[in-house]
Amino acid sequence: MNTQRTLHTWAGTAAAIGVLFLGACTTVSDGRPGVAAGGGGGKPAPALSGDALDARLSQADRALAGGEAELAYKLYSHVLKQDPADPRAQLGMAEAHLAARDGEQAYRLFRLIESAGEASGRALQGQGIALLMLGRHDEALPMLEGAVRADPSLWRAWNALGQIQDMRRQWELAGQSYGHALAANPSAAAVHNNLGVSLLLQGRGAEAAQAFAKALQLDRHLKPAQGNLRLALAGQGRYGEALAGIEPKGWAVALNNVGYIAMTKGDLGTAETLLMGALEKSPAFYDKASRNLEEARALRRPEPGW
Repeated sequence: MNTQRTLHTWAGTAAAIGVLFLGACTTVSDGRPGVAAGGGGGKPAPALSGDALDARLSQADRALAGGEAELAYKLYSHVLKQDPADPRAQLGMAEAHLAARDGEQAYRLFRLIESAGEASGRALQGQGIALLMLGRHDEALPMLEGAVRADPSLWRAWNALGQIQDMRRQWELAGQSYGHALAANPSAAAVHNNLGVSLLLQGRGAEAAQAFAKALQLDRHLKPAQGNLRLALAGQGRYGEALAGIEPKGWAVALNNVGYIAMTKGDLGTAETLLMGALEKSPAFYDKASRNLEEARALRRPEPGW
């Protein structure tokens, strides 16, 4: 048989099965916050004293850091109703929109903060991450470069730079950016994941697996890193390890992805078995697995004349 009729690069494989980069934004679980910085109906909020205002801002900061973007938004909004020019609340509000993946509103607010001359490094970082979120990579790049020039400790800006450089296949620059991000924040699981993706795209599967394992050591619930680690292990032919510990609802996707990797490696019998399993485990018709199975079977058939 001729297993070379279809050539798969790791970059193409990553696109086909969804290797996942991670941004450095806090996630929100139940919808994004509102868009009006001073919005909200009902009775006016009671005025806060100076100490109470500081306490409210600290509470908002903790909520944002803890992934509670909606709560943070409400708390910052309360402060801004009393003092619309409070720079800490303005920055927090912009970060809350960024955490809720509202790139348009986050970009607008970070631009206003920058134009007021406040928090220039963080304002540039916020604009860059928001633009990256919106797919406007060419615009994001100079913002992020400006952010790290202003403040080299902005690890989220370095992380975003690494993502753009990986998209451009600038592997060495991406590695340097992730290195700067980890020097500033060694416990950032998202950065370890992205470094792993970068290594995986370069075909450096063993190193990628180590990076994904480190991400999961720091955050064992980081699902993108779990899936990425499976792909890295499968790329080394470690199919059993790649399929270990899967939750029941994740079997179909995992079998499809590992089966696809097996196909790219020329392990066509294994690929066919795994892809058939993906179709059996899926509660509905799984078009991607079906197409991959057809390709694996086509590769196993001898070409005319053989």
